[in-house]
Amino acid sequence: MRQLCRYHRYRLTAGAMAWKAQGRLKWQLFQELAGVLGLHAEQLSASAAQLSDADIEIQIEARKTAKANRNFAEADNIRAALKEQGIELIDKPGGNTEWLRS
Repeated sequence: MRQLCRYHRYRLTAGAMAWKAQGRLKWQLFQELAGVLGLHAEQLSASAAQLSDADIEIQIEARKTAKANRNFAEADNIRAALKEQGIELIDKPGGNTEWLRS
């Protein structure tokens, strides 16, 4: 019984490793085919990767304050700065703002 368990554990581990290897090969093939069409995988910008969720929320609150004070130029500047860093703001009804990393 113990040998049977070891055999199946080995098979499962080997199967998982083979599955990961197949995934890598599929991804490489996909990248090559996309390259033929002129498409390339995008890397996450360093600034977006470094900007924490808390920092983004602080900027969103500053933008809300600027809008409340009718300083729309400042609100637009904050939106543009976040967009340059790979953050897309989505204004929702009720004054709520959601964001996505792009």
